[in-house]
Formats: sequence, C-alpha cells, structure tokens
Amino acid sequence: MRTMILNPYLYLQKTAVDLNSSFYWRGIPAQVLLVTCALMLACLPARATEIVDRIVAVVNGQVITSYDLDRELAPYLMQLSGRKLNAQDEQQLTVVRKKLLDRLVDDILLLMEAKRLNLEVNDTEVENHIRQFRQSNSMTEEDLGRQLQRENMTREEYKRNIRESMLRHRVLSFMVRRKVLVTDEEILRYYDEHKSDYTQAKEVELGLILLPPNEDSDGLVQRLGKAEISFEEAARKYSKGPGAQSGGSIGRLKWSELASQWREALAQIHPGEISEPFSIDGNKAILKLKAIIPGKERSLDEVREEIRQKLYDPKYAVQYAEYMQDLKTKAIVDIRF
Repeated sequence: MRTMILNPYLYLQKTAVDLNSSFYWRGIPAQVLLVTCALMLACLPARATEIVDRIVAVVNGQVITSYDLDRELAPYLMQLSGRKLNAQDEQQLTVVRKKLLDRLVDDILLLMEAKRLNLEVNDTEVENHIRQFRQSNSMTEEDLGRQLQRENMTREEYKRNIRESMLRHRVLSFMVRRKVLVTDEEILRYYDEHKSDYTQAKEVELGLILLPPNEDSDGLVQRLGKAEISFEEAARKYSKGPGAQSGGSIGRLKWSELASQWREALAQIHPGEISEPFSIDGNKAILKLKAIIPGKERSLDEVREEIRQKLYDPKYAVQYAEYMQDLKTKAIVDIRF
C-alpha cells in the first residue's frame, strides 16, 4: 500500500469538504515548503524526546502551542531529507510558520462560530467521509488502521479532525460561499475575451531529412519526386536528424511553435508533398508534410465550468478574507509568534 498522509486538511481539501484550506497555502512558494520540510525532518527526532510547548497564540482563551504549529508542518513535508539552512532559508521558514499560525487561528474561530450557530456533524457523516477516503485511495479498513498507527493517531483522533474540518466547511458554506456568485454574463464575457486560451492550436505532422552541407539535397529532392526512393528510405539512409531510423518521422508539432523557415517551407506544399531544401544551422533540411490538424475552438459549453471556477476562486478569496477579518475583530487574539 502506498503511504498516505491522513491529515484531514489534505483529505477534505481533496474531497471538496474543506475548500477554504486551499487558500491557506496560496502565495507560499514551493521552494519555501521544501526548505521547511528539511528543517522539520531535522528537528523531529529531538522533539520525540523533548517537546517545547511554548504558547504562540491565544484565541478567545484557547491556546496554540509551538508544538501544535510544528506538528502542522510535518504531514506536508515528510518526503524530504534534512539540510543545513542559511539565513534566507530561515527567513522563508518564518513566512511559512506565520501562514500556518494564521490558519490555526482561523480554524479555532471557525469552530467557535460553528458552536455559536449550533452546527453539528454526526458520526454517520464522519464515517461516510472516511469510507469515501478509503475508496478513493483503494484502502481497506485494516490499511487505514496501519496508516493511523504510523502517524501515531488513534481512530477517534482522526474522526475528531474530520468532524472539525466538516464543521468549518459548513460555517463557510453558510457565511461565505452563499455570497459568492458567478453569473452567466460574466462567464460569457470572459470566454469572449479569452477565446485564444480555449482554442486547440493548429498542428502539423512532419517527416524530416537533415543532410550535411556537402550532400546533394537538390538531387535527392529530384529522386524523391521521381519516386526513385521513398522519403522514409531516404531518411533512414541519408538523414542525420531526429527520427532517421523511423523514416524521418518527428510526429506532431504546433504550427505556432515552428521556426519561421519551417513555416515558409511548409506554406508552399500540401499534405503528402515534400518541401524544397532549406537551411538549418548550416545543414540542409527537407520536410514531408504528412498531415495538417486544424485548430479547434472549444465551445462555451465545454469550458463553462472551468471558467466558472476560475472566476469563483478570487471572489471566494476576497469574501473569505473579509469574513475572517470580521471574526478576528470581534475576538480576542493574542499572537506571540
């Protein structure tokens, strides 16, 4: 069984139950996460024998410790080995830890809101989500138990984490998501303004013969025209370019990405025909245009949901930030980071 990180943020993000979690990590460069992972792995053995539980924040009387903060890093970063950190790495680590602390503060405030709103998640709902997680990862109940053991987590702790993530999701659904609207008019306008993004580019399927400068390229073109030798035979015998042993085949290429001399040579011929020789870095090239695959514009119906999500995400981020700021304004949050 492949290793799974049984972190409810990862699981519920994947199953669209805790969608706000994707915003927690927005803006953290990948290399920063790698650096953080290295430090965490270097520190974990020491923390196994000595845990420094310094308080880093208090939210309406509920504390967040340095251990809580460090523990949140580990599930994302287990795959990397340690390294010695320089001053820039340490600075980047501070940025990551600050974002994680912000997320932990948000989590507490959202759970407090769930309690205020009398929201609940029952055991059946939690077990259904755990079953969906197992099915999507081809895990048996025994596999799940072994993975929980490896992560030093009981099933009850895991269920509690899932339940809390689902409660946060419900708060956000009620207080934030219902305020985010993407209209059909917005989708149509975006589609009209970005049609080139939803167009499959024109492609050509080509064969190539690349000859050294001293080879008689004109003579070879004449022989090809008279069918004295096939393009494929000529490529295998004379070409020094890619695909020579496959009869000169270089597959499909996007028309827009071809060099200008290639496009000029191909513009003079039709599918099945051979170009006049032209120069590539001092060598002579002959192209065979095997096929033209015309560009195809994807219809609005094909990309509607893709556009909707693209427009939805930034709107949601704004509403989420405003909502959390409002909760923090009404709360007593003491950051000691």
